[in-house]
Amino acid sequence: MGRYIVDTVFHTLSEFLHVLMGFLPRMLAMMIIVGVGWIIALVLKIVLRRVLAWVKFNQLFRGRNLTPILAKASLPPPDE
Repeated sequence: MGRYIVDTVFHTLSEFLHVLMGFLPRMLAMMIIVGVGWIIALVLKIVLRRVLAWVKFNQLFRGRNLTPILAKASLPPPDE
């Protein structure tokens, strides 16, 4: 009886490790994809902010008096 329990526990742990080893590469791939996506988003944010500052987007918005429209829609002003 004791040998049966030990064999069952060993088999269960062996299966668990087998499944875990199949899961870890997928988890690593997911983490890499999320990390690369986060870096791309960060770069796009920086580039977009610089482009909008270069074309003077804030002044364009204020010059056409569009800031109150954003306030009505509960959106932040363009300089945030």
